[in-house]
Amino acid sequence: SNSVENLFQLYHPERDFTFILEQEVESIRCMPLLLLESLLSATKAIEIDDDIVNGWWFLALSHQELGDLDEALDALNKTIDRAPYFANGWARYGAVLQMLGADEDEKYSYHMSSQEAFEEAVELDKKHVPALTALSTIYSNCNSDDPGEIDKEIDEIGRASCRERV
Repeated sequence: SNSVENLFQLYHPERDFTFILEQEVESIRCMPLLLLESLLSATKAIEIDDDIVNGWWFLALSHQELGDLDEALDALNKTIDRAPYFANGWARYGAVLQMLGADEDEKYSYHMSSQEAFEEAVELDKKHVPALTALSTIYSNCNSDDPGEIDKEIDEIGRASCRERV
């Protein structure tokens, strides 16, 4: 694993490699090497062309899988800046915001809410199941004086999704 650490440090001298080494022994054998390869490939692609959407997307996925959520969020922000029509990018952005607890944390106040990100994903793809699922959870958890209003919102999303299928 020393050569892997050296390779990682070559491309990311500012990053600490120990978070990979702290994982379970079994996962060190397979998963981090694949993630490291993805991380390095995405980084190289971005160095060649900063506007390459797939580079930012795979960088975000790699960072998220490694548990580096702030880096994942930054890469997702760059992904949706470059590809505002990419529903998966918006949905993943919302998911990472939720994982970070960003909706309640002032540190992330310059980001949109996870709900807004999921709504953008659904606007772009009415059948986007992860975004629809996340929105139904958000709507059902919100504090409303009228619980029937939440049911109406969820019902409307479901009807819109059904209309798209027909």
